[in-house]
Amino acid sequence: MNIRSALALVGLIVGGVATSHADEPIVTIEGGMQDTDDYSWEITNHGDKPIVYVEFPHFHADLFTPPRGWEIECTFLVNVGVPEKPGICTATATDPADGIQPGRTARFDMRIAKLETYRGEGEAKLRFSDGTETIVGGVELPRGLTLAERSGPALGFAVVVLIMILVGTRARKKRAAADEPGD
Repeated sequence: MNIRSALALVGLIVGGVATSHADEPIVTIEGGMQDTDDYSWEITNHGDKPIVYVEFPHFHADLFTPPRGWEIECTFLVNVGVPEKPGICTATATDPADGIQPGRTARFDMRIAKLETYRGEGEAKLRFSDGTETIVGGVELPRGLTLAERSGPALGFAVVVLIMILVGTRARKKRAAADEPGD
């Protein structure tokens, strides 16, 4: 093996290592709906700074539980007098030492209160102690019915009624044409 071949091989090896590191996500989120219909996620920090903020969208949650030492804030949790709207639950580690340290994993749980909640996918937002943020897509989240799902049955019924009206009108016109005296 000559020197050029050896350098090319070293370049390929180093390039392959650099590429594999670049392809690794800085944060992974595993989990979602559990057998109880509640949600649980494990967030793993592959970065070099602690994660100090986590944001999960929700629908019909009534309880959000982060790790110990984190403060929570949620909008539209199920309760008397609260509108039934999609909300967001956030958890913040006020001390970076309580955050998700590099190479570590933390668990976040969300209890769902209503049956009209469905399994969906969306994005979670995370912030590191240096203020940088990342968005993780493909996270299994609780969601409500979409507009199409809510209006689908009514729209289907309306289409059937419209077809029946059109068919009836056409049949009446044909009968009326057949009943007219011929020239």
